[in-house]
Amino acid sequence: MRYAVNLADLDHKAYEFSAPILLGPVCPSQLTVEVEKGRVDGVALVLECDDERAKAICDVLAIGAQRKGVMAPRCYQSMTGQGGWRKYKPEVGSD
Repeated sequence: MRYAVNLADLDHKAYEFSAPILLGPVCPSQLTVEVEKGRVDGVALVLECDDERAKAICDVLAIGAQRKGVMAPRCYQSMTGQGGWRKYKPEVGSD
């Protein structure tokens, strides 16, 4: 399974420090994919790591967003990474 995080969603002040720290190590080639065709904000950054780590990154971003009262960045998953991207719902517990 491949995972990706929406680039437009990361362009928010709430992620200016956390996104580079979380995503930098797992996006060495900075590969992007079109996950929502026809949308100006439909491009995502592919996470180049194992599934468990990718899910954890999406979960941490969602928890941070929840605590800051902002929209969580959209995360996506694909069986092959070559298409068929669908939204991934982070597993965020309530505090």
